Amino acid sequence: MIPPLDYLHKAVTVRVHLDDTDEKNGALRVIPKTHFSILAHDEINTLREAAESKCCKVLKGGAHLMKPLTLHASSKTVNEKHRRVIHLEFNCLDLPEGLEWLERERI
Repeated sequence: MIPPLDYLHKAVTVRVHLDDTDEKNGALRVIPKTHFSILAHDEINTLREAAESKCCKVLKGGAHLMKPLTLHASSKTVNEKHRRVIHLEFNCLDLPEGLEWLERERI
């Protein structure tokens, strides 16, 4: 089940890096400006072939903020170094269709 688009637009992802990440140990790669809609499989395949992706290098202790709809991926490490990341998702909306958060803090 894919959440409604308004829910996805309100979501923010925070990735806290426990290790340095770069091209050699599988840093996240993103295709900019792909966070506006839910992409169909054929659109994703076309973008992967035609669009330029950007490497998101982040130092140990750094945080990377992104919209979860952004087309993103990471490749396997080629230098045997770790790329540990704590991946957190935040949203100000209640979950759709009666679903409930496992943990929720009202601010």
